[in-house]
Amino acid sequence: MKWIPRETAFFALFNKQVGEVTAAAQLFREAITNYQSTDAYGEQFSDLEHAADLTTHEIIDKVNRTFITPIDREDIYTLAHELDDVIDMIDASFGLMLLYEIAEPTLAVRNFAQLIFKAVQSLQQAIQELEQMSESRRILDHCIEIHRLENEGDRELMNALKALLHETTDAMTFVKMKQIYEYLEETLDRCEDVANTIEGITIKHS
Repeated sequence: MKWIPRETAFFALFNKQVGEVTAAAQLFREAITNYQSTDAYGEQFSDLEHAADLTTHEIIDKVNRTFITPIDREDIYTLAHELDDVIDMIDASFGLMLLYEIAEPTLAVRNFAQLIFKAVQSLQQAIQELEQMSESRRILDHCIEIHRLENEGDRELMNALKALLHETTDAMTFVKMKQIYEYLEETLDRCEDVANTIEGITIKHS
């Protein structure tokens, strides 16, 4: 069995997929900054989300057609679906803001956009180095940074909800913003899920 070559194209596909996730995080941050032009971003989010779905299907199809994979099949499935979940949550968060006709993003939304972008950047750096398991220390350092950003997101959510309780008198506005904040925090949770999977892969193969 050791003489049968392993298919290594999965790493290129994961780099492609995380590149699409990074583009979505960057687009979200840009859309929040230039919020008066939100209509221009809706189609771009849809295109990115569709491209990411196609890449996910490409990875899964390749798993099903590959005899020996460079990492465990279950880990490939998990990593592909978790990366897809991140871009889905970014898209859903922005979609909620459009659906609820939010006039202006709050400071908390702007902070979340920055945290998500930083977390996705760390994911991209970790995945780019995943093919070289000898760099396990650097991979794990990127994952640790994602955990730190997720913890910061937890604090941001608590602070945002406290501000809502003290500053919002309209019940509908409270409900809308609470759900948006929870979606944004969930996006960071999904980034942490990817980091956990990458850590597991790295420890198994280093």
